[in-house]
Amino acid sequence: MSLTRSQIFTRARCFAACQSGAVATQAVFAILAVIALAVVLMFFAMGGGRAAPAPIVADPVDLAVAELMARPIARFDAVQTRVRLVRHLDPAQRSDAQLRNAHRIWVQRAADARYDDPVLARDMVAIIAKALAMRGVAPHPDA
Repeated sequence: MSLTRSQIFTRARCFAACQSGAVATQAVFAILAVIALAVVLMFFAMGGGRAAPAPIVADPVDLAVAELMARPIARFDAVQTRVRLVRHLDPAQRSDAQLRNAHRIWVQRAADARYDDPVLARDMVAIIAKALAMRGVAPHPDA
């Protein structure tokens, strides 16, 4: 079975004109890859999906404890200072009058040479004075 020249050209033209399933599949995958690349580039161009960092809001109690610990609070560590400060800041635990009275008593103890723990008294005066300032309460007039 020998083919003539015209038959060979005819079959070659048919083969070139005929698209097989593999060629069509490759074209679809190429189009999908281009679309996916465009989507990814747009995603990164629009911010990359990263949300803006949340603003850091400092807790006023943490700031007050840090300020108190910068002073020579000798008797308490930061956790103990925080517990005492929170207790004095809470109006359900200490009313304004009780807070002023506590400040007055601790000031008197710190000034009394006979008081057996002046370091504790000075630390408590500092903590209660900070609580008074944070609550906006004036100290007792006798303090």
